Amino acid sequence: MLTYVKLLRRVELFGNAALNGR
Repeated sequence: MLTYVKLLRRVELFGNAALNGR
């Protein structure tokens, strides 16, 4: 369960960073 939350949070952060970088 923890891994899933960590992955989801990481993906969200990555997406946010990509949008910001754009």
